[in-house]
Amino acid sequence: MLSRRAFLQWALSVSLSATAWAEGMPPADQGESRLVRPAEVAMPRVAILDWGLTEMALTLGIVPVGIAAPDWYRRLFAAPVLPSRVQDVGLLFQPNFETLKALNLDAIIITPAHGLLRDALTGIAPLVTLGDWGGRPLAKIERDTRLMARTFGREAEAAVLLAQSAQRLAQARAQLAPLRGTEVFLATVADVLHLQLQTSGGLFDDVTGRLGLKNAWRGGGNGWGEALVELQQIAAAKQARLVSLGKTGGVPPEADTPLWRSLPLTQRNNIVPMPAGLSSTGALLTAVRFAEALAAGLSRAGELRHV
Repeated sequence: MLSRRAFLQWALSVSLSATAWAEGMPPADQGESRLVRPAEVAMPRVAILDWGLTEMALTLGIVPVGIAAPDWYRRLFAAPVLPSRVQDVGLLFQPNFETLKALNLDAIIITPAHGLLRDALTGIAPLVTLGDWGGRPLAKIERDTRLMARTFGREAEAAVLLAQSAQRLAQARAQLAPLRGTEVFLATVADVLHLQLQTSGGLFDDVTGRLGLKNAWRGGGNGWGEALVELQQIAAAKQARLVSLGKTGGVPPEADTPLWRSLPLTQRNNIVPMPAGLSSTGALLTAVRFAEALAAGLSRAGELRHV
């Protein structure tokens, strides 16, 4: 286990680097500001209290010893797979402090939203705070991927991940070139009369823009980039496609109701279903999987329209 002094020395340097990144500046010398050097130290024992950051860690080859509500992660995230040995440390904002203490941790990864827990958690292990992704989520996720990688000595893995992700996003954008400017509602069905839409500031909205598409929802949303709306608020949209983000994948069963069949927006041939296991709280892999699924779904739907 790393000494607390060594960790705190690293924590100060990474905090300064994060500030530089936020201001659009390259961080200062990073040579001595890593928590882990693969040739010197084994992978630290880390707990994570956020599912998006759990995804990020796993894509970098960092397997936490514990995360909050792992069963919910497995329900909401199809990839990357969370190993069965990862322990449950409680709820996202109500972790089990005794469990965390027993894990003999080197670090706990949290988000700014865990501010009220900072004092209690600091007494257990040093904290790494990431996940402030509001406004421009995708760019900030890319930034945090670099920060997490440098923290745990995974720069090489991050370089490959970021390069491959950029390439896959570019390929999805190219695939959608004939549909540039198409408007889409990014929706999770709440019930036959209500939809939860992804709005400006959310990850899926950001990815949609990068692909050259437009979010058809012009209204506002909450701090997570979501808005619960009545179907009648968007039913009159004439050209938009309805992208279904259902947790089970496929066309939602509401599409077979008389109401949905009567509206152009919600007819089966206008719905583009996304696969299960895509969470708007995800990180870079989720962004890429969503982009590729959206490109494939819209391209297929466009071809069917011309049959």
